[in-house]
Amino acid sequence: MKEKLKNARFLICAVLLFVAALISESYLSVSGPMDIDTSEVETVLHKLEEKLDSTLLSVKERIEKAEALQNESPVMVLDCDFDDLNSQGLTVLVYKDDTLRFWTDNIAVAE
Repeated sequence: MKEKLKNARFLICAVLLFVAALISESYLSVSGPMDIDTSEVETVLHKLEEKLDSTLLSVKERIEKAEALQNESPVMVLDCDFDDLNSQGLTVLVYKDDTLRFWTDNIAVAE
C-alpha cells in the first residue's frame, strides 16, 4: 500500500511539474518576429567598409611607391598603425598563391 501511495505522489508531482512547465513556456516564449533596426547596423558596417577601403588604398599606394623607388623593403612600407582597425574587429589578411603573406593581428586562421 505504501508503495502505491509513493507511486501516486510521484505521478502527481510529475504531472504538476509538467503543467507548470507548459504554463511557464507559454508565458516566457516570444511569439512573432523580433523587430530589429537594420539601418543602424547597416550604417556602422558602411563606415567600417569605407575605413577599410581607405586603409587598403593607402597601403597599396605605399607598396607601389616602394616598388618604384626600389630602396625600401615592403616591411618598412607597411609600417602602418592597424590597431584602430583591430580594435573595431577588422583584420586584414593578404594571400598570394594560396599562402598567407601579410596579416594585421595574430588571430588563428583556419585554412
